[in-house]
Amino acid sequence: MLSLTYAAVFACALVLALALTPIVRRVALVMGAVDQPGERKIHVQPVPRLGGAAVLTAAALVVAGSLVLNPAIRPAVASGLGALRWSVLALAALVVVTMAGLDDVRGLSARLKFVVELAAAAAVVLVAGAPRAIDLTPFTGHVELGLVGPVLGVLWIVALTNAVNMTDVVDGVASGVSAIAAFALAMMSLAAGNLVAATVLLALSGALVGFLPHNLRTPKIFLGDTGSLGAGFILGAASLVGLQRDGAWLAVPAFLALAVPLGEFSLTILRRTLRAQVIVRATLPQERFQLETGSPGLFIADQQHVPHRLLELGLGKQAALTVLYAAGALLGAIGFAAVRWPWLGPFAGMVAAAGVVFFAPRWLYAELRLLERGALLPILENRWVRNRMVHVLYDAVLVFVAFLIVEPLVDGWDLVAAGTAGLWVRGGV
Repeated sequence: MLSLTYAAVFACALVLALALTPIVRRVALVMGAVDQPGERKIHVQPVPRLGGAAVLTAAALVVAGSLVLNPAIRPAVASGLGALRWSVLALAALVVVTMAGLDDVRGLSARLKFVVELAAAAAVVLVAGAPRAIDLTPFTGHVELGLVGPVLGVLWIVALTNAVNMTDVVDGVASGVSAIAAFALAMMSLAAGNLVAATVLLALSGALVGFLPHNLRTPKIFLGDTGSLGAGFILGAASLVGLQRDGAWLAVPAFLALAVPLGEFSLTILRRTLRAQVIVRATLPQERFQLETGSPGLFIADQQHVPHRLLELGLGKQAALTVLYAAGALLGAIGFAAVRWPWLGPFAGMVAAAGVVFFAPRWLYAELRLLERGALLPILENRWVRNRMVHVLYDAVLVFVAFLIVEPLVDGWDLVAAGTAGLWVRGGV
C-alpha cells in the first residue's frame, strides 16, 4: 500500500506537469520570457523560458494534496517543529523561484541571485537544522561537525542550486538528470524513514519527467532559471533534511545521487579558475618562469560544459543524453545501495572520482592538463625547493615512510617463514 501511495505521487506530478507546460509556454510568450539564439547557445530559434513554473507548480500541488490525503506524512508536518521546518523550506524555495522567474523575464545580476540563494539556504539551515554529524563509512562511525555543520549545510544547498543550473545547457540534460537524482534521493529518504522528504522528491521527479517531452520536441520550452535554480534548491534542501539517520547525515549516498550535477559544477569552477592561471617566461632581470593570475570569470557563461564537450566529441544529442542519464542512474542506484551497505559508498565514490580525474583532462578540458601547461615550472624554480637542505629533508622523509611501510611486511614474512620452518621440522619427524 505504501509503494502504491508514493507511485501515485510520482504519476500525478507527471500528468500535471505534462498538462500545465503548454499553458505556461503560452504565458511565457505573452510575457516576453523568451531565450534568444546567441553565440554560446545551440538553438537557432527563440524558445520560451519559464518551463520550471509548470514543473514546480505541479510538484507543489501534488505535495499539498499528499499532506491532506496521506495519513502517513501528516503527523510529520502537523507538529509545531515539523510545520515550522517544512514551511520555512517551502517559503525559501518560493523566494528562490520568484527571483529566478524575474531573471527569466527581465534579467538579474549573477551576484544578486547568489546573495538571495545564500539567504534562502541560511534560513533553511537555521530552522530545519544543520547536520550535527556525517556518516561517512561503516568504519569511522559518526563524524561530529560542530560549528562546521551550518556552514556545510548552506554550502551544500547553494552548490546544488547552481550545479543544476549549470547542467541546463542542452535540451533534456537538467530536467532528466535532476529527475533521476530526485528519484534516487526519494528512495533513500524512504529507506531512512523520512516520508515527507520522499514525497517532495518524488513529486519533483515526476514533474520533471512530465516536462521532459515538451523540452525535447518542437515547439519546445526551456526550464529557465525558474526550473533549474528551483529544482536545484529543492534537491539540496530536501537531501539535507531527508537523508538523516540516527542523527547523522548520509553524505556519501547524497553525493553519489547528485554526482552528475556536482561533477559539472566542480569541473566548471576548476577549469575557469585554471584558465585564468598562465605560466609566462620572463627574461628580465633573469630568465625564470612565473605564474600570472587573471580573473577566473566564475559568473561568465560559456559553451564548454560537459554536455557541450560530449557533442563536440562527436556524440549525437541522444547519445550524450544517454551517457549522462546512465551515469546518473548508475551512481544513484549505488547510492541507494550504500544506504543499506555503507561500505559500498566510499568505494564507489573513489572509483567515480578516479574516472573523472583520468578522463576529464584527456577528453574534455585542456585546462586540466597541468603538466603540459607547465604548472610545476614556477614551483621548481622556487628558492626553497632548490635548497640542498630541503632535498636532504625530503629524502629523509621518504626513507622513513618506506621503513614504516616495509617493516610490517618484513615482520609478516618472518612469521610466515617461521611457520613454514616449523611445518618442515614436524614433517621431518
